[in-house]
Amino acid sequence: MISEIESYRKRNGKSYYDMYIILLCWLHTMQDVTSYQSIIPCVSTSLNKRKAQEYFAKDSKYTIVAFLNNSETCNVVYTKQIKRFTECVGVKGFKDIHEEVIFLDCIFPQNILGVIKKSETEEEFIVNPHVLEMIDESTSFNDLISTLLDKGVK
Repeated sequence: MISEIESYRKRNGKSYYDMYIILLCWLHTMQDVTSYQSIIPCVSTSLNKRKAQEYFAKDSKYTIVAFLNNSETCNVVYTKQIKRFTECVGVKGFKDIHEEVIFLDCIFPQNILGVIKKSETEEEFIVNPHVLEMIDESTSFNDLISTLLDKGVK
């Protein structure tokens, strides 16, 4: 197995750190098979609002709405990447059933656009006040999007 992982790393131009992150996130997803999830510094959620609210936030009235940017502080792995990796190294059985994104260390306040507050009858989107400030300060929509993608929310 180690030789397959090393071969994958070389073929795909991944650093050892990249492989560490992929393997860490893979272990995180195997919660029903291993006991690793509670000790791995990852948090996962779905890219799909309905799935996130049904599966990940069953007992919660709030859903965080975040985006992924290009900054180095946005350490994320998509479960579709893990599925591709496991297939390449010959591991069978990994299913990407929740279309998840896994945040390493879950420190991502610069990526939070707002929160959806859900009641029995309606949903309310509460915008991050820093996003509103950025809108007021931006010279154009393109400027705002560029800043969000490069640096995140201030």
